[in-house]
Amino acid sequence: MSSAAEFDQLVGSNVSTYRAARGLSQAGLAAAMSTDGDHVHPQTIQKIEAGTRPLRYAEALRICNVLKIGVAQLADGAEHARAAGRYLQRFEALSRMRGELDDFAGRLVPILVDLAHLIAFERDDAAEHQAAEWLVENAESWLATEWGSALEGFIMDHLREHPDLTMLRSEVDADSYAEVLKRTSEQVVRAYHPDVDSPGRVDDDPEA
Repeated sequence: MSSAAEFDQLVGSNVSTYRAARGLSQAGLAAAMSTDGDHVHPQTIQKIEAGTRPLRYAEALRICNVLKIGVAQLADGAEHARAAGRYLQRFEALSRMRGELDDFAGRLVPILVDLAHLIAFERDDAAEHQAAEWLVENAESWLATEWGSALEGFIMDHLREHPDLTMLRSEVDADSYAEVLKRTSEQVVRAYHPDVDSPGRVDDDPEA
């Protein structure tokens, strides 16, 4: 096999690794690369990943833009690509979670604003039309809720319940979840393997 063919296979394998880490199917990657004037067919991605079709430079730039990697990473050795893919898979899972938090905030704000309007409306209304004082106080406590602090508390609760951290309680216990996770990152758990214990049971390849 020629060195050019071997390089095409290496690049194709890396595209497959990074695509799967980002949670994209071949069709999903093709769609993300496509523009109004240049449609990329899923079969093109299939051939590139199989190493049977060389990757053009312009295509490489678009692939890297979609997968959020550098062009040089397409030529990584297979083991380096696999190691990088493990991190990218987890970054992608966290990115989705951050998006869910943004969606949550988008749903939360209209309810809080409406509640604030209700309090103001009732205060401006006749006394006999107003709700009981304890209800208004309850509403004001909702408006004053520190949602970020509540989330931090929930994270700490779930960290304490995580089976992997139960066995490491004395080594990783701390006052903040950031410190707990930092200490956890310094402890090797022999029963853990990144290719088995993937985040949120995410499949390695959405095509499978």
